[in-house]
Amino acid sequence: MHDLPLGRLVLGVGSGGGHDALARVRSGVAELQRETSAAVVVGALGPKMAQLAGEVADGVLLNWMTSEYLAQSGELVREAAQQAARPAPSLMAYVRCGLEPGAERQQHDSVRS
Repeated sequence: MHDLPLGRLVLGVGSGGGHDALARVRSGVAELQRETSAAVVVGALGPKMAQLAGEVADGVLLNWMTSEYLAQSGELVREAAQQAARPAPSLMAYVRCGLEPGAERQQHDSVRS
């Protein structure tokens, strides 16, 4: 890790699903924070993971959400950070968009599959 530009390095952690997802992410973030000074970002789809990100991470990447759900998730992240007496993490979102004719139909088809 000594050769990596830690000021620019961002490490992402995702659960991959499963029954112990929150515990695995909490443990993984803690270990990365012990081992490096790089920023650690948690990928969050649901409210519990968003809250966990607020409690422990430097950032949260929200994905596959409507704008309304993004706003709600962002609030959960900020509230959890406040309760943990730490600064609010950076909020990031992966936004999928289509810009050509037929994109709306393609989006609908990909969500169904």
